Amino acid sequence: MHEEGNTGEVFCGFFMKRLRQEFKKFPSNAELEFYLGMSPKEAVICSGRRTEWDDARLTAEEKKTKAGWLFRGESPDRTLQYFLEMILEELEKRFTNLLHLEVLEEHLADSGESGESRLLKALMGEMLEREWLVDRFVKKMIREKELPAPELLIQISAQKYEQRMVETRMYFGCPEQRGELVFVKEKESGESGEWKLLPENTRAIRKMMEMSGSSGGLLLSKEEETYNVTGILSKKSSELPAISVAFKGHLSWEVLEDNQVLFEYREGKYRIPALEGGEKDERWQKELDSLINRRPEWNIKEDIVKKIVDMLKEQKHGTSIVFMSWNMLKKESERLVKNKRAYQMEPFPMLQKKNRDKIMGISAVDGAIVADAKGRCHLAGAILDGEAVIPGRPDRGARYNSLANYVNWVHKKYKRKGWCFACVLSEDETVDLVVAEGYI
Repeated sequence: MHEEGNTGEVFCGFFMKRLRQEFKKFPSNAELEFYLGMSPKEAVICSGRRTEWDDARLTAEEKKTKAGWLFRGESPDRTLQYFLEMILEELEKRFTNLLHLEVLEEHLADSGESGESRLLKALMGEMLEREWLVDRFVKKMIREKELPAPELLIQISAQKYEQRMVETRMYFGCPEQRGELVFVKEKESGESGEWKLLPENTRAIRKMMEMSGSSGGLLLSKEEETYNVTGILSKKSSELPAISVAFKGHLSWEVLEDNQVLFEYREGKYRIPALEGGEKDERWQKELDSLINRRPEWNIKEDIVKKIVDMLKEQKHGTSIVFMSWNMLKKESERLVKNKRAYQMEPFPMLQKKNRDKIMGISAVDGAIVADAKGRCHLAGAILDGEAVIPGRPDRGARYNSLANYVNWVHKKYKRKGWCFACVLSEDETVDLVVAEGYI
């Protein structure tokens, strides 16, 4: 029998390792713990509901043991909180007696590094697989946020209007909203069935979404088990419901709470961006990996770049950052500051926790941040100039075009002695890696 202080330790270590293998962005400061006795109060992210357990190790008179599951660490964002709660709910379903946990730990200790055993599979089943965990999380969010069935949302996202893809939102749960509306459906006798969010009405719903456009959306309220469209919104407002579904194109949509993505759907696959990055992240990160592999002499710190970009995503209005080699950075800093085109900063490490508020402040102003290879900020609010050396892209905004031209111009100016690349973050958290032509 395990000592009390060690019960659950082997399993928690094993399970956390599996979670981090399956979800590359699982927070490093969150740790699963099984406690005996009184529940800890400090540094607890969330706790399971069960606090008394059947325990076959006890005499008949004792019957129950005070114990429970929890996650320790710094409080994560809301999506992670929901996910951790789901994990605890599932663990409580599987371990109904403390003897189960003790026997499993003995098997894990005997099975070596892999930790695989028949008992583990019998008790944990699909809970060791990413797809099952994501599916369970999606079902939890759909149920708790009272959203339509995913199959209906998929069907709507597959609809086209005159061959155009849909890009708008649905806002759930606010029947009295009266913002900037194209149309409001008033209560009346003889309800029209096409206003109901049902599979047979997807074409009509798609036309309403076309009317709202990408700046607006549909307002929906729930009556019994069915959602009804109550209005077509032409422009977003601060009073909109917290829960929405953003349609991003053909077979592409995401569920948001207060503009934070809970999960996304892309052509048959669900993903939890807070835990594993989104589809948007995959593209620029693959490009960064390619740049690092092709230009090892640049000595780019991949982990630093990705962590800084993740932090800058919290800036809701979009921003940009330029990374430069030291020789190029020194000359450009002098030139830009002299011409009053940037604010000189005392270099500071952007990833230090104490500097987080400073980063949010300087990334809120117009202009780019300029940093070195170690992730130290040197300039803020940089208006990056340079003669036009590449064709512009009318389909992209001014921020992207300005950065793309500057990165190419600065390489030409210094005759490729040194290096420079940029990350451009849009309002929708899309990230573009900008590298001079010929480097990837």
